[in-house]
Amino acid sequence: MLKHFNLIFFIITGHLMMAQVNFKKVDAYIEVDTIQASVSGKVKYQFEVLHAVDSLSLDAKKMSFYEVMIDNNKVKHSVTDTHLIIQKKLTAGNYELTFDYHAIPQKALYFFGWNGKEDSQLWTQGQGKYTSNWFPSIDKESEKLVFSLDIAFDQNYEVISNGILTNKEKLGDKYIWSYQMKKPMSSYLLMIAIGKFNHDTLTSYSGIPIELYYSEKDNGKVEPTYRYSREIFDFFEKEIGFSYPWEVYRNIPIKDFVYAGMENTTSTLFSREYMVDSLAFNDQNFVNINAHELAHQWFGNVVTASSSKHHWLHEGFATYYALLAEKELFGEDYFYWELFKYATEIQEASNYDTIPLLDGKASSLTFYKKGAWALHSIYSKIGREDFNKAVLNYLETNKYQVVTTDDFINAVKSVAEFDDKEFSSVWLEKHHFPEQEIYDLLFQSQFIQDYVSAQKLRIVPFSDKKETLIKIIESDAYYPIKQEVIYQLEGVPFKSKKELLKAVIEQNNPHLDLVLAAIESEIEPKQRVLFEKLLSSKSYRAREIAMLKLWEFFPEYAPEYLEKMKGIEGLGNKNIELLWLYLSILTRGYDQIDYGTEVSNLLAYTQPEYDVVIREIALNYCLRLKLINYATVRSLIQGTNHPRWQFAKYCRSQLRTLLQDKSVQQAVEEMKGELNQNEIKQLDLLFKEF
Repeated sequence: MLKHFNLIFFIITGHLMMAQVNFKKVDAYIEVDTIQASVSGKVKYQFEVLHAVDSLSLDAKKMSFYEVMIDNNKVKHSVTDTHLIIQKKLTAGNYELTFDYHAIPQKALYFFGWNGKEDSQLWTQGQGKYTSNWFPSIDKESEKLVFSLDIAFDQNYEVISNGILTNKEKLGDKYIWSYQMKKPMSSYLLMIAIGKFNHDTLTSYSGIPIELYYSEKDNGKVEPTYRYSREIFDFFEKEIGFSYPWEVYRNIPIKDFVYAGMENTTSTLFSREYMVDSLAFNDQNFVNINAHELAHQWFGNVVTASSSKHHWLHEGFATYYALLAEKELFGEDYFYWELFKYATEIQEASNYDTIPLLDGKASSLTFYKKGAWALHSIYSKIGREDFNKAVLNYLETNKYQVVTTDDFINAVKSVAEFDDKEFSSVWLEKHHFPEQEIYDLLFQSQFIQDYVSAQKLRIVPFSDKKETLIKIIESDAYYPIKQEVIYQLEGVPFKSKKELLKAVIEQNNPHLDLVLAAIESEIEPKQRVLFEKLLSSKSYRAREIAMLKLWEFFPEYAPEYLEKMKGIEGLGNKNIELLWLYLSILTRGYDQIDYGTEVSNLLAYTQPEYDVVIREIALNYCLRLKLINYATVRSLIQGTNHPRWQFAKYCRSQLRTLLQDKSVQQAVEEMKGELNQNEIKQLDLLFKEF
């Protein structure tokens, strides 16, 4: 197995062949033009040819190249839509490849807000083979080399990349930021993030700096967002036994990021919707994502799967180790509850999600959660001590290399008796749900036993179980058991369940408040005063649901509810503020003086300067209110090409509905003069449907 060497495609007389070449290091100087949304640079690759070759290529999507040289001698080259191809006979030995390049990336490098607004940002997303859209590189995930980037940019912004910041030098109205990796990594993990950031620095027990970035406006959200960061880091170093493999670690919140998070080497990017205040922490927090992406610094970045077939070695490990970290923070009941939910999802999907774990086409559910369960199966069979020995052996043996599932299985077999054939058959090669094994593992938890016992009460008449349910609510049982009790109150007359509802409210538990708010499809008048207490819940989601239901069932109190909730933002998606705007516009007689301002504010939140999680909610409310004007239609058109595919799909779907109206079609046609080519292309596709 040639996993010690990097492989690159060589092209000879139009035929593709493989040859062994060791690409060792790349140094680059990069400039980014935010007006043209382009990138240009000077690049130097150091590589070793192991056998004589006639030509070589780099992955490069629709780029221009200049001054292409090997060892300072110009070489004949050609450029396709996907590659830089160099025609040069090379014998075995060490060489330097240098060139200048220019690109206008269609993906992987994204520009947001470069119109003078404070939160202008640009960022990259390279997984799986996208880095070559903005940087000439080697797409294959298994290719590893040492990166060094110098990035020139406006001095008023912060520039972040992989590795250590070794120098920051002023050059006119710019700085040159110099970042250096010391160990090799895959090119899909190369990153740049630029924006107006502040950062705080923690130090791990082992002395590693942990840099926590944030925007000035989020200064008050730093502690709750990054809560437990040092504890998670220290736990991983201790539990894994393999010291953190790099020299620094960073978390950077990004506008409109395409995923919850991405584990670029040393520098994780994550969606800034997870920047939360202390109250929002109860509904949606960064803890699991934080742990998951940090775990990838070992599992995926130090050892990298040789192909997508073994992708579970990244996601299954990161998912499982994130749970182990949360178990350390929140206890065993939390751990088993998450495993129970994973198992439920896997079982429910097993009838249609039929691709096994050891297949590159498996679903995210399979790679992440079934992968985590597969690891828990091994952990439970061989015990914590041997499991940790196996993982350490796996990392030490294969560090900075590519791996297969066999590499991990062999590490397990080296420390413990383990039936790998049975394991592979049950967990890796078949899609079926190993129900009995999962059932047995879950029922090692007394909490899971108690939870299932509570579920069995569903068939018992309410009058026969009322006292039991009250005792559960008033006990110290873990909250999912109490949630199960609340679900069993649905449809029970208020008079019968009043005592239980009071007991739930008195718990002042955001997890319980949310379920209570959600199950009540109709609120009786006698229930109003009790339900109003949810407007002060520690859950913003519970407040949102309660506010809407109270407004709907008790319109005579609507102005009172609006006054109480005025000025509350809510979660990162502004769920409370946007609902407040929507309801205030609908409420006759409320704040008529500011009616126009409220409409304008709602429309403003549909625009690109706001994150898509805000824009989508605002657009939904505008469409319900029939506020179909230039602002909403233009925002929908702009969103059809958004890098977050879910939002792009939403915008296309809403436009498809609106374009059934001839007047909207005409208005859109008149807008075309101010649209870019990609927006016009999306509209033309939609028009073809009519």
